[in-house]
Amino acid sequence: ATCLLESSFNAGLLLSAGINAALGVYGWRWMFLVGVVPALATIYIRSKLKESDAFQEVSNHREEARSTKLKVAKPVDSAVLKSPFAQLMAPDMKPRLIVVASLCASAIVGFWACVSWLPAWTNQLTGTVAVAERSFVTTLFSVGGLIGCFLTPLVLDGIGRANTLKISFLGALVVALTMFLSVKTYGTPLLAWAFALGIFTNMQFTALQIYIPEVFPTSMLATAAGICFGAGRIFSAALALCGAQLIGMYGGAYGMASATLSTVYVVGVIGAFFVLETQGSVAGTKNLKGLVPAEA
Repeated sequence: ATCLLESSFNAGLLLSAGINAALGVYGWRWMFLVGVVPALATIYIRSKLKESDAFQEVSNHREEARSTKLKVAKPVDSAVLKSPFAQLMAPDMKPRLIVVASLCASAIVGFWACVSWLPAWTNQLTGTVAVAERSFVTTLFSVGGLIGCFLTPLVLDGIGRANTLKISFLGALVVALTMFLSVKTYGTPLLAWAFALGIFTNMQFTALQIYIPEVFPTSMLATAAGICFGAGRIFSAALALCGAQLIGMYGGAYGMASATLSTVYVVGVIGAFFVLETQGSVAGTKNLKGLVPAEA
C-alpha cells in the first residue's frame, strides 16, 4: 500500500512530462496554470480524509488521562501525556531519530538539489529549449521511479531494511556521479542513466516511507516524520542556493555542480549501516500497552 502511494509521485511526474510535451512550446506559464487543477482537487480530498484507528486510539488515551485528572499511576500519566517531541528525545528514540533524519536529508537533498536539475541540464546539453528532449528524459526517469517503487517491497522482504537502503543510496551515488561526469551530449546514455537514477532514488523514498512507521510508535509518528523530512527540505533549500554558486564556479556547467552535490548520497550510505531491522512490523500503538489499567 505504501509503495502504491509513493508511486503516485512518479505517476504525477510522468503526467507532467506528457503535459509539458503538449504545452511546453507555448511557454512555462501554461504549465503553472495546469498545476492549479490538482491543487484545487486537494480541497475535496482533504474533506474526505479520516483519522486512522491507531491515531484515534492514541488520542482517546490522552484525552481520557486528562479528563480523569490522572487516575492512573504517576509515571504512567507522564508517559501518556508527554508531548511527541519529548517522547522522541527519550534515550531509546533519539538515536533512531538521528539516523532516520540523516537518511531523509540525504535522499531529499540528492533529489531536489541535484536530480531535479535534469531538465535544465538537458537544455544545456542540447543548446535549445528542448521541450521534447526534456519531456523524454523526465518520462524515462519517472518510469524508472515507478519500477523502483514496486521493486522496493520485494527487495525489503528479501534482504532487509538496512541492505535495501545501502543499495539504494550507493546505487544513486554511483549512477548520479557517472551520469553527470560522463555524459556530454543528449542521447541514449543520458536516457539510460536517467532511467537507472529513477529506480534508485525512488527506492530510497519508498523504503523510508515503509521504515519510519516501523520504528516510531503512533503517538510520535507524525512528529518524527515531520522532523526527518522537514530537516531534509531545509538542507535541500540551502544547498539549492549553494548550487547556483557551484554552477557559476564551474563556469555554468550544470553537470559538474550536480555531480558535486550528488556526493550527499554518501551520508545515506553511512546512515544505512545504523538502521534497525524491523521485520516488517509497524510500531503502531504498542507504546500504549500497559499504560492504562484494565478498569480504565
